[in-house]
Amino acid sequence: MDDKNRKNNLAGGVDVLIEAIEGLGNIKVDLNAPSEPIDIVQMRKHEAYLASQEIAASKIAKRRNYVDKLHNQGAVNPLWTFSNLTKDSANQKAFTTAQGFCMSLDITDNEPLLFLVSGGPGTGKTCLCHAVANSVLEKSSSRHIFIVNYDNLKKTRLFMAHENSDVTAEKQQEWERYCSVDLLLLDGLCANNEGLTVFDQKILSELLRIRFVKGLDMMITTPVNFMQLHQAIGDTCFESIREYSVISAMILGQSRRRPLIVDGVPIP
Repeated sequence: MDDKNRKNNLAGGVDVLIEAIEGLGNIKVDLNAPSEPIDIVQMRKHEAYLASQEIAASKIAKRRNYVDKLHNQGAVNPLWTFSNLTKDSANQKAFTTAQGFCMSLDITDNEPLLFLVSGGPGTGKTCLCHAVANSVLEKSSSRHIFIVNYDNLKKTRLFMAHENSDVTAEKQQEWERYCSVDLLLLDGLCANNEGLTVFDQKILSELLRIRFVKGLDMMITTPVNFMQLHQAIGDTCFESIREYSVISAMILGQSRRRPLIVDGVPIP
């Protein structure tokens, strides 16, 4: 095939391709139209913008999955929020203080914050923990939280002679998680108004010290009245708490738990 025939065949093939493109896209292709010069800088800026949008969307989806996982696993009750929980004259001040604590978490030049809540059994300390957790999860795009009661925290520091290495490693991993999560909510310290043993005091003081050094915030609830707190937790723990920037609140009133009714009779 000579060069002339080859060029004619190529031109015919291009014409067929253009017709197909025009038919599929319902557009008119003009090969003779003047083309604008490609602006490489603008093109790269646009690509960077699209990439940033994709990264932002990925972060939002990842955060949503994290929050959904906490709710679905029961780690945080989605129904216990500042807007859903019942407020009255006996707990209103504690709610207001808790909301102030949540807002203060965004002030980065403060010392680590410790929100200390005291209240009798059933007054709503655990509900308030979950309300704080939900508020932080809603307003923060990256802060991680964890709610743990003291008994479960203590288990991570109890090592048995007969347990295998996997169990020991799992306990250590959980302990490190408590020490490093952005916001730890420790619920039920000194449950039943029982003071901490020497071993308990060692655990709590170590946790407080590590988190303070890392600049991490905490919330602690206890049934112990503030006037008896020092005696209940011991000197070392009390002094460790005092190192933080402490915000405190008392939940007043009687138990707000729904009574158990059997045969029409409330069971205390």
